[in-house]
Amino acid sequence: MGKRKKIGAGVTIFLVIILILSSGGFAADNFEQKISKGKLGIGVVIPSGITLKYWINQVNGIDLKAGWGSNEEKSRICLDYLWHRFDFFKRSKRQKLALYYGIGGKFHSGKYNDHISLRMVIGIDFIFIKVPFNFFLELSPTLQLSPETNLGIEPAVGLRYIFW
Repeated sequence: MGKRKKIGAGVTIFLVIILILSSGGFAADNFEQKISKGKLGIGVVIPSGITLKYWINQVNGIDLKAGWGSNEEKSRICLDYLWHRFDFFKRSKRQKLALYYGIGGKFHSGKYNDHISLRMVIGIDFIFIKVPFNFFLELSPTLQLSPETNLGIEPAVGLRYIFW
C-alpha cells in the first residue's frame, strides 16, 4: 500500500471514529443555534487533503485546507476568510444551502519550486439540518505571486463533519 493510500485510510478511520463517538451530542433545536460562533467542522477535500472550518459567527468562517499530492506537487496549505449568504437559495426542511465567497492565501511546496498565491473563493455549502454534515463545492481563482506571476483556477469538493 502506498503512502498516500495509508494517509487516506487513516483520515477515513479518524472521521468514522469521531462520528461514532459524538453522534449522541447532536440535538440543537433550530438551524440558527447550530451554525453559530465557535462551531468547528473537519473533513476531507478533493484534491487529496483535509479541511477545517471554524465558524466565527452565523455569517463568517475561517477555512483551512491542507493537501498533498504527487512527487511534483508535494503539499499545499490554503487559508480563507469566508462570508455566507443563506438567503440566496430557496429554503428546505432537510438542508440549508449557502452561497459563500471569500479571500485568502495559499502556500504550495513542490518538487521544482515553492510559491505563494492570493485566492478568491466562491462556493455552495449544503448544510444538512438533521445530521451534522455539510457538503461543499467551490472554485478558487488564484493569483500566484512568487516566484513568478500566474493566474489559475482551482476546483474543490468536500465533506465535513460539524461538531455541534
